Amino acid sequence: MRDYSFGITADALAQLFERLYRVPDIAIEHMHVVGIDLYVVKSDSCSAGGAVEVASEAGVGSTFTVNIPLWPT
Repeated sequence: MRDYSFGITADALAQLFERLYRVPDIAIEHMHVVGIDLYVVKSDSCSAGGAVEVASEAGVGSTFTVNIPLWPT
Protein backbone atom coordinates (compact mmCIF):
# COMPACT_ATOMS: atom_id res chain seq x y z
CA MET A 1 0.00 0.00 0.00
CA ARG A 2 1.29 3.47 -0.86
CA ASP A 3 0.18 6.73 0.67
CA TYR A 4 1.19 10.27 -0.13
CA SER A 5 0.63 11.82 3.28
CA PHE A 6 3.21 13.32 5.62
CA GLY A 7 5.65 10.37 5.61
CA ILE A 8 7.68 9.04 8.53
CA THR A 9 11.14 10.13 9.63
CA ALA A 10 13.95 7.56 9.77
CA ASP A 11 14.20 7.69 13.57
CA ALA A 12 10.46 6.98 13.94
CA LEU A 13 10.63 3.95 11.60
CA ALA A 14 12.57 1.93 14.19
CA GLN A 15 9.60 2.12 16.62
CA LEU A 16 6.77 2.11 14.10
CA PHE A 17 5.59 -1.45 14.79
CA GLU A 18 5.64 -1.19 18.60
CA ARG A 19 2.31 -1.44 20.34
CA LEU A 20 0.64 1.94 20.99
CA TYR A 21 3.40 3.90 19.24
CA ARG A 22 2.42 7.06 17.41
CA VAL A 23 4.73 9.00 15.15
CA PRO A 24 5.56 12.28 16.93
CA ASP A 25 4.68 15.72 15.56
CA ILE A 26 1.57 14.58 13.70
CA ALA A 27 -1.40 16.90 14.08
CA ILE A 28 -4.27 15.27 15.96
CA GLU A 29 -6.67 15.72 13.03
CA HIS A 30 -4.45 13.37 10.97
CA MET A 31 -4.65 10.54 13.50
CA HIS A 32 -7.21 7.91 12.61
CA VAL A 33 -5.86 5.04 14.72
CA VAL A 34 -5.13 4.29 18.35
CA GLY A 35 -1.53 3.17 17.76
CA ILE A 36 -2.06 -0.58 17.62
CA ASP A 37 -2.92 -1.23 13.95
CA LEU A 38 0.62 -1.71 12.61
CA TYR A 39 1.56 -3.76 15.66
CA VAL A 40 -1.28 -6.20 14.94
CA VAL A 41 -0.48 -6.36 11.21
CA LYS A 42 3.17 -7.20 11.88
CA SER A 43 2.37 -9.66 14.66
CA ASP A 44 -0.19 -11.54 12.56
CA SER A 45 2.02 -11.53 9.46
CA CYS A 46 5.04 -12.85 11.33
CA SER A 47 2.92 -15.51 13.06
CA ALA A 48 1.98 -16.79 9.61
CA GLY A 49 5.62 -16.87 8.50
CA GLY A 50 5.44 -13.56 6.63
CA ALA A 51 6.93 -10.12 7.01
CA VAL A 52 6.03 -6.43 6.87
CA GLU A 53 8.32 -3.80 5.38
CA VAL A 54 8.01 -0.03 5.21
CA ALA A 55 9.82 2.59 3.16
CA SER A 56 9.08 6.21 3.94
CA GLU A 57 10.29 9.72 3.32
CA ALA A 58 9.17 12.57 5.54
CA GLY A 59 6.97 14.99 3.64
CA VAL A 60 6.53 12.59 0.71
CA GLY A 61 4.70 9.47 1.91
CA SER A 62 5.14 5.81 2.78
CA THR A 63 4.98 2.38 1.16
CA PHE A 64 3.97 -0.64 3.24
CA THR A 65 4.55 -4.15 1.91
CA VAL A 66 2.98 -7.18 3.61
CA ASN A 67 4.19 -10.63 2.58
CA ILE A 68 2.21 -13.65 3.78
CA PRO A 69 2.99 -17.13 2.44
CA LEU A 70 0.18 -19.18 0.94
CA TRP A 71 1.05 -22.03 3.28
CA PRO A 72 2.23 -20.95 6.75
CA THR A 73 5.52 -22.43 7.92
